[in-house]
Amino acid sequence: MNKILEVKNLAFAYEKDHPVLKGVSFSCAPGEYVCLIGHNGSGKSTLAKILMGLLPNFEGDVSLFSLPLDRENLYRIRAREGIVFQNPDNQFVGTTVEDDIAFGLENKNIKTEEMRALVEKAAKDVGMSDFLGHEPENLSGGQKQRVAIAGVLAMKPDLIIFDEATAMLDPKGKKEVNGVIKKLRQENPEIALISITHDIEEAYSSDRVIVLSDGAIIGDGEPKKLFKDEEILKKAKLGVPFLLQAKKAFHERGLDIPDEVDSLQKLEDFLW
Repeated sequence: MNKILEVKNLAFAYEKDHPVLKGVSFSCAPGEYVCLIGHNGSGKSTLAKILMGLLPNFEGDVSLFSLPLDRENLYRIRAREGIVFQNPDNQFVGTTVEDDIAFGLENKNIKTEEMRALVEKAAKDVGMSDFLGHEPENLSGGQKQRVAIAGVLAMKPDLIIFDEATAMLDPKGKKEVNGVIKKLRQENPEIALISITHDIEEAYSSDRVIVLSDGAIIGDGEPKKLFKDEEILKKAKLGVPFLLQAKKAFHERGLDIPDEVDSLQKLEDFLW
């Protein structure tokens, strides 16, 4: 299978003899939704910066779209990947939502009619069609992140990296963004998603979770199996997803919840 991303024996240190990443290896396939999760200091933020091409002085091999991640290939790689950052206020460059979504397209010299169609479709995909004329400062945090995602979608990427994209949002904003990600996976199954997060609930909804602790991978697998490993959770200083807590509580009371109930919505439907 072709790989969108491949990382082999990646190591990095800001200071000599103080490694932040140690022998990290993993890959991501087209259409796969991978969450990289870990506590503060686990190395996930440094890994995110490397994948974005912001920290070039690493050891090991990193390739995206079969291209080595280096200065020579950086432009071609960035043309095929989109990034949604943590702080939505730092991502706006346009005076209106429409201008902001169109910004990347303008830099590609796309014709006006085609650009308008791409902007309208991207806005519709994230539920922001009614806000195209709005100024960014009048939007909520969740709405701003949805606009940021729309700007990325308009560029038709093969890979989207979410760098703690819900970390600064309230519960309503998180729900909005996670809903967009779910819709994105359904309507654009060919796009690979990598989310760097500390949100255990977000990670539980992914295809695959990679757990980082002290700069090394200590777990890599399907969420509903991996998050049952108490040793990994303890070592990574992570909590147990609410769905698994709920299933355990019901089991102790004599009610077993089937494995196919793998979301809170499905749990609610099963119970009621």
